[in-house]
Amino acid sequence: MSIELNSKDFVEDIKRFLNRSSLKISELRREVATDALRSLVQYTPWDTGRARGNWRVNYGDPAIGYDPSRRDPTGDEAISEGTQRINARVWRRWDGAFTADLYITNNTSYIDTLNDGRPSRGEFQAHNRSLGFMTARTDTYLQTKYLGRG
Repeated sequence: MSIELNSKDFVEDIKRFLNRSSLKISELRREVATDALRSLVQYTPWDTGRARGNWRVNYGDPAIGYDPSRRDPTGDEAISEGTQRINARVWRRWDGAFTADLYITNNTSYIDTLNDGRPSRGEFQAHNRSLGFMTARTDTYLQTKYLGRG
């Protein structure tokens, strides 16, 4: 028995396979990025809402700048805008290579203070205090969801 491989058909089959695979990878990348954004915003302690409102999604390089007038105590606007940017980007080529790195950035001057579990000014709600929210809590959440680790 012999199997004939027509090189043109074979190359086309490989391209279709890579396209399907890269689409799945792109979908997973979007899902992980959206979950990371949501986690970061929701774990961010708040008083005025400035820190929650200044989470930004950017491609290629981390976002720069900070808008002190932007207040989003619920985090809904930051999550909505970031998710739109995550979903709007074409993240792959036919060969499966990703076209740009994704950054989720917060340039609020006191974001490190909040991450350390200290209030920036005054007291914010105690139930929103999240020591190490940018690292420990978000990482734990993502590892639990995607890798089954807890």
